[in-house]
Amino acid sequence: MDYSRFRFLAVVDWVELEVHTLKATQGKHLKAAGTFSHAHGINPQTGEKYDERVKNTTTTRFAIRIQAPERFAAITAALATIRDRLDPSYAIAVLGIEVALDAYAEEGTSPDELAEMTAHFLKGINLVSPDHPRVYRRKGETRAIGSQRELIYALADGFQIGIGNGNGDRFQHGYLKSKDNKQDLPENEHRARIEIRLQGNASPVRTLDDLAGFDFASLSNYFRFRQFDDPQTELERLMAERQICLGNIMDIDGNLAAINRKGGGTRKNKRGTTAGPLNNVARVRLRTLTKRWQAPTGRGKARDKNTFACGNPDRLESQCLLENQPGMASLQHPENQRHCWGNQLPETTPEAQSICTSQNRSLNTSYSPIAHHLADPIKVLCGITSHIELQSLINDLNQPSRSSLPDLSGNPADI
Repeated sequence: MDYSRFRFLAVVDWVELEVHTLKATQGKHLKAAGTFSHAHGINPQTGEKYDERVKNTTTTRFAIRIQAPERFAAITAALATIRDRLDPSYAIAVLGIEVALDAYAEEGTSPDELAEMTAHFLKGINLVSPDHPRVYRRKGETRAIGSQRELIYALADGFQIGIGNGNGDRFQHGYLKSKDNKQDLPENEHRARIEIRLQGNASPVRTLDDLAGFDFASLSNYFRFRQFDDPQTELERLMAERQICLGNIMDIDGNLAAINRKGGGTRKNKRGTTAGPLNNVARVRLRTLTKRWQAPTGRGKARDKNTFACGNPDRLESQCLLENQPGMASLQHPENQRHCWGNQLPETTPEAQSICTSQNRSLNTSYSPIAHHLADPIKVLCGITSHIELQSLINDLNQPSRSSLPDLSGNPADI
């Protein structure tokens, strides 16, 4: 595969949060008040989402989805649109996240070539399920695939591929993206996409503080690819043509599941395969996504780096209710966070500890936690704001180019 004809970008496709409202309402009204792709009611007795047919049942618990946030600032901005409706006695929990790796083609690249890249993604990707991938276009419309070439034709024809249970904690999805919200995209925005959805027990983050400082490179195992060893015999080339998936199976923790050897023992990788050069591309792009995600651009004026910010759920008259809510990340750079438990602030000066201690005395942390297994709110958050050098970062993020990609020549190490 000629990677030089594509540029790659890792993005957050969506983030889903659980919120509580002060007054019972319907999901459609909450969605209309905010900037969300959906607001789905949650049964307060069971903690489960209502069935799709009754998702607008009146309740005070909702799963809201924020589509395509470029930075963490987009999360707080979206929540700010309903800040007057949020119940400050409950922390906001992260229910799930979906991250995608996109491949944009140079001008003049045909849809068939983009479909071939999509099939290439799916051929080598590590798998979240040992079950055979499903190739589908609409509900109930599936297609049997017998070779890689047939898969390329199907993807160019609008079919998609799903690995795992669509309602499960982990789900992989690959397709040729030419529409967004059922609207045709310009040709220069068409791309091959492979994405991983992690929710429920598999969600890598639980609170907004976790989300603010999340390192997307920790998802690298979900974006690792395998390919056949070189050189190949004629038989191996025929096998490669018919083989749809060469990737390894991952367990619930995202680690490679052991493969039993015929003569005894186990291995981690399928026989006759090696790590593909896309591993390096994905790793670089996930790191770039982390920098973009944590960048303070769009968060307003940065705080003084010597100022401490402690969350207080009772101070609703503060500049931003969201910032002071338990479990809600403040605006400091996540890498320099320090958590304050029992008025202890390790690795700080006595003066800093004194500041934090005096502020904590006024905190009321006896709020009722979310009656959901994902809730693990941080009661008091203290940190120091740091600054990021943005200019070179923004140039790389907003105008990704092949010049920022690793050298794909040679035979990469098995990562």
